[in-house]
Amino acid sequence: MAEPRKWHLAVKTNLLFLAAATANAGVEVELWPHGTLDIPVWYSPYDITPTRKLRLLATQPELRWWPGQVMQGHFIGLHTHVVGFNVAVNDKGRYQDPNHALWGMGLSYGYALSWGKQKQWGVEFSIGVGFAEYDYDVYQNRKDGQLFRSGSDFYWGVTRAGISLSYKWAFPRKK
Repeated sequence: MAEPRKWHLAVKTNLLFLAAATANAGVEVELWPHGTLDIPVWYSPYDITPTRKLRLLATQPELRWWPGQVMQGHFIGLHTHVVGFNVAVNDKGRYQDPNHALWGMGLSYGYALSWGKQKQWGVEFSIGVGFAEYDYDVYQNRKDGQLFRSGSDFYWGVTRAGISLSYKWAFPRKK
């Protein structure tokens, strides 16, 4: 008799964001036999120097379709993203969302590998393209700097990238 299908769950972290000093964690859960929902969250409250900041809170939920077993091999995904930001990368201006977060969506492709005795550890490579829409206020990049410009823009290009480390569980399905 065949072993009953299992339900899968994984916790993960994106090593590319860790390399950029951005704390992140995610969960991926099986929704149906070839589909999962991946929900990563990033948080960066840092002032790198008094005039360099990387503050953001973001999430990028993604529905994934796996042609084979979930969380193993190739997948394609449809993702959306929401990002609140306060970023200063030069001496001229500090960019901040005016209570209207960056948002957008895109398509992605990835590949996941598993290892270990129970195949619980994994690494996943992914890349995605899409768009983002955002409003911004620009402040002089100094303490209590004045607002000197506001605007909005669209971005088309890479919207998702990752090399993620994961730990997975497989639970028996209840009848």
